[in-house]
Amino acid sequence: MRSRYAIATDVNDIPTGYLFLLGISAPQSLPFVEAADAVELGNGHVTVLGVGLAVWQWGFMEVSERDALRAYCPAYSAEVFIRTLDASNVWETYRAIMLWPTKGESYVVDSTVGLTINFKILELMEDVS
Repeated sequence: MRSRYAIATDVNDIPTGYLFLLGISAPQSLPFVEAADAVELGNGHVTVLGVGLAVWQWGFMEVSERDALRAYCPAYSAEVFIRTLDASNVWETYRAIMLWPTKGESYVVDSTVGLTINFKILELMEDVS
């Protein structure tokens, strides 16, 4: 089965934004973070603070794949819609802020090495797939 990772600039474009259709290899998805931190309250309950975070990581990708992904985030951040795995390992669609690495990228013979993209401020969207 093909990967269901997707990216788009409009939520309705998710069905045509699957990475494999865009010529981008599937990332390794790091553990989904539902909140930045959790704090125990005086009454024993726990509340979460901050926003969710999804992380896509590639150990190696061709420059053409990197360029196709970069088109969604020409600056260092952009609002996008993504389809990714949530904390329960279920495919969900989110509105998110895509963050491009600010510390530069490593290249080896027409390939990008070790690219990590963070998606913050995740807002769960109605399923459009």
